[in-house]
Amino acid sequence: MADSDQLLQRNKDLEATCAHEEARIIARHQVFVITCLDPRTDSSAFLELDLCDAMVVGNAGGHVSADVLKDLAYAGYLASALVAGGPQFEAAVVHHEAAPPGSSRAEAPRRLA
Repeated sequence: MADSDQLLQRNKDLEATCAHEEARIIARHQVFVITCLDPRTDSSAFLELDLCDAMVVGNAGGHVSADVLKDLAYAGYLASALVAGGPQFEAAVVHHEAAPPGSSRAEAPRRLA
């Protein structure tokens, strides 16, 4: 069985639990997490996030790129459109120290205003 087949089966299994019926578009925790797409940095694991807990974006290096800023702006727009006054949320950039061989050491985690 291909890896994608296993993932599709897991999705079907989750759908059968009807957990998605309780899913919400506004996250429980008012934070927008920007992290690396490196599979060693699973934010659901190290931040103990469950379904609908937070908005999470992963990209190469966990950098705040133009695309991430567009995502952040859209999240703010969506929040203000769905909730009167829109919930305020923080952005958190999460870097890790297990950088690939030959690269400079990743920055320590820090908070953005």
